[in-house]
Amino acid sequence: MTKESQDPDLNHQPYPGIAMSSFGFSKVAIIQSLDPGEFETGTELGRSIEGLRDDDVVVPDVEVINVKGRDEFLHAVDKLTTEAEQSDVVPILQIEMHGWENKSGLAFPDDSSLTWQELSDPLARLNKATRFNLLVCMSACFGGHSLSFVKHDGPSPCFALIGPTHSVSPSELLGGFRSFYRELIMTLDVNAAVTKLHAHKLQEGGYINITAEQWFFRVANGYIKTYCTQERLQARARALTDQIKNEGRTLNDAQLAAIAQFGTTLATNFVDRQFPTFFMVDAIPENSTRFGQSLTKAKQEVADFMAAQK
Repeated sequence: MTKESQDPDLNHQPYPGIAMSSFGFSKVAIIQSLDPGEFETGTELGRSIEGLRDDDVVVPDVEVINVKGRDEFLHAVDKLTTEAEQSDVVPILQIEMHGWENKSGLAFPDDSSLTWQELSDPLARLNKATRFNLLVCMSACFGGHSLSFVKHDGPSPCFALIGPTHSVSPSELLGGFRSFYRELIMTLDVNAAVTKLHAHKLQEGGYINITAEQWFFRVANGYIKTYCTQERLQARARALTDQIKNEGRTLNDAQLAAIAQFGTTLATNFVDRQFPTFFMVDAIPENSTRFGQSLTKAKQEVADFMAAQK
């Protein structure tokens, strides 16, 4: 579902789909914001999920929340956050609305809009309230590009994201997510559910599905390849040395060696510095163990990159 873009194309590049690891949920919250007279895909999806009860399947609560604009949308997210904090409800967040053709965010019937970056902090608060179990399903054109809401120095907005890479029809998305939820609820196997989703081929593009762990690797990889090349590290060391000399201080060989190593130390420690923030370890201590293997892997990738620079 799309609305005509009012901004120039941002040229975001899609990421390939990646199967997700396990997470917990107890509710499906569908926030729907469509133009008057449009087929209410969110309402229909909710009915489809509720209909699984006819097969004697344990079905989580389903809530369809209709909003007209960004303020009502953000209020709905805040309400879900409060609910999760006070009653331990863990929703899957299904977003049923239009996306801008420039891949920059969501468009609402009242002509307001919400960029992916503006969505980052509210979702991070909801993710924290769910103890890092928030799955976001973007049933909006270009919704997969919402992964640009991940901040390199902030907490992850969700545990995982699913969304299309291109402009798609409402019926295409409805069919895919019907199959996704049916498989997920009946088997509690998220990887099998993602497989069912991808089986519904889209006329253009496909689905992105990516976890916070994959984002963390991308953030670390982007940092070291941008700021930790041999050229950048040498330039940083020279600048620091020149600054000290301009201040009239002298450096011995040991100090010069420490400065030369300073950039490498920063790169090696980058993932250690970012891991607690990204995975909200202070608020959710168990995430240190839950995502510990990701930290080990990311540190090894950094070490391999730095070794290749020498």
